[in-house]
Amino acid sequence: VLAANEHSAEVFEHVIVDEYQDTNAIQEQLFLRLASRTKNLCVVGDDDQALYRFRGATVENFVQFPDRCQQSFGVTARRIELNTNYRSRREVVAFYTGFMERTDWRRPDGGHYRLHDKGIQAHSTDAGTAVVATTAAPPEDVAAEIAGLVRRLIDTKRVADPSQIAFLFPSLKAVAVQRMERALAAVGLKVYAPRAKRF
Repeated sequence: VLAANEHSAEVFEHVIVDEYQDTNAIQEQLFLRLASRTKNLCVVGDDDQALYRFRGATVENFVQFPDRCQQSFGVTARRIELNTNYRSRREVVAFYTGFMERTDWRRPDGGHYRLHDKGIQAHSTDAGTAVVATTAAPPEDVAAEIAGLVRRLIDTKRVADPSQIAFLFPSLKAVAVQRMERALAAVGLKVYAPRAKRF
């Protein structure tokens, strides 16, 4: 309906879309149509955070945005890089960028599958521990080790509120969930599972 309406391009002076890496082909056509008169289309995104392919999203909308701007509007898109990571510590950023750079992201037909030249830099100069790995041990021992870490984080006030700690499991019925719940109970911590609405 939007494409058939000759006035649809006159509704907005500026079209701004966040999380553009998670848009699908139909959404892209809508945004391009809405901005077709003014050619004022601003998209923001991170191709390394594309999460919604399962519902039809295609990261190519973001990665190939300059080409699509040229094809749709006949203009060259201006790229403004937001390449300072304010969230993660230096070692996390270094690990991530090193990991991503070990892969050849070139497409056989030209171009890249991701923005290969982002140059992400960490704002933080903190070299403190950002990731902790458990020892190689039987599952019950690993769960106890994690529960002990959680208890220390709370007791030393490294974490202000226990609800800031989350465990992510594919299913609440998994054996690993029950094991972790027992280990946390052993150090005096209850588990709240919002999807199951239970403690």
